[in-house]
Amino acid sequence: MIFFGVSIYGCRHCELPDAMLGRWTRKGNVGYFHMFRYPGTEAVVPMVASRVRSAELMGTKANLGVRMEYNGRMILSGLPPRPPHPSVNTIKVRFAEPPRIIPYKKMDQPAWLEGSL
Repeated sequence: MIFFGVSIYGCRHCELPDAMLGRWTRKGNVGYFHMFRYPGTEAVVPMVASRVRSAELMGTKANLGVRMEYNGRMILSGLPPRPPHPSVNTIKVRFAEPPRIIPYKKMDQPAWLEGSL
């Protein structure tokens, strides 16, 4: 099993929401997204307020494409079609500041879900 201690040890809870795909940890301005469900070539992470500098799939040499949508969706592209590991795959995301969530009070949830926010 591939295990990335850097994404666990010395890390703390990340403010970003856990999603259907997985859970977050963080260390400073770096977030680690542990995917328990592999999405295929693209992953969508909701409600991200922080600016992303880069993303990489750990254990590979794959630098991922990152696109931030106006409604806080972070789209990670360039994932291999098949998961490198059958159980857990981790994406390392470098943010410009500690990762923050879009506050629920400022978000119109039905509009966010429809993509009209």
